[in-house]
Amino acid sequence: MEEILFRGKRQDNGEWVIGYYVQKQDPLLVGVTYHFILVQEKDNCGCLMSTVSWYKVIPEAMGQYSGLELKDTKVFEGDIIDGFPSNRKMYVLFNEETLAWEIVDVGTKPCEVNHLVNCMSLGELGVE
Repeated sequence: MEEILFRGKRQDNGEWVIGYYVQKQDPLLVGVTYHFILVQEKDNCGCLMSTVSWYKVIPEAMGQYSGLELKDTKVFEGDIIDGFPSNRKMYVLFNEETLAWEIVDVGTKPCEVNHLVNCMSLGELGVE
């Protein structure tokens, strides 16, 4: 089963955190929504502890884990993959029409995505 994780950039210091996404409406301000990444801490052995940390994140700087890894690094939505294929810069996105993770040439508008020219399945990277 695929691990469902999110990565987000903290609002307070700009650091990236990986964990679970939580969206919460402000009870007093209509239309105001806060976005959090919930991180469950691990001990020295890598076991999950009961300690949980909440980090407010920038919604535009957040992405879901694709389930794939490159060189032991998790690949998230919005990541830029440089140099593959043919020295192209491509970014990772989830295509809601095909329901698949894809990589698209940087600078391509959503309406210009063409599976024969500037887009390919993320699985085609041949990751292990």
